[in-house]
Amino acid sequence: MDNKGIVQKQLDQLYSILVGHRENRMRFRNWCVTITIALITIIISQKLVLTKIQSIIMLISPIFIFWVLEVMEFTYELIDLHKSEKLEELLIKDKIDSIPIELLWASSLKTKALKGNKNRLLIATILTKAILFFYGFLAIMAIIALLVV
Repeated sequence: MDNKGIVQKQLDQLYSILVGHRENRMRFRNWCVTITIALITIIISQKLVLTKIQSIIMLISPIFIFWVLEVMEFTYELIDLHKSEKLEELLIKDKIDSIPIELLWASSLKTKALKGNKNRLLIATILTKAILFFYGFLAIMAIIALLVV
């Protein structure tokens, strides 16, 4: 198999991984909403005797956990998206002399460059507005629902 074929296989693999990342992120949000609504229902039914602070902590904990999970998933999605962009640039060329090892999927998991990029991306992803808005809004609505009752 020539280098162009290898790049195309890597690209196909990355495309399927990117789809998986996006599906996982939506699953995290769906589960977070489901669990939050279930907890609100349990707390409002008063079958569980908790103070307001305990109730708020109980509600915020799964929201925080799912926020962290989505941030980590989005970080890996951005890393894979960057790799796919670089592989697409290589594929456009008429002839590919060599393929940088950090663009190959299995080899890229071991490089030091990935660890540095992962840390920078993790910090940037934590502050992503869409993710912050979703989980922040959900947390605020959950707290309001508790305070109203």
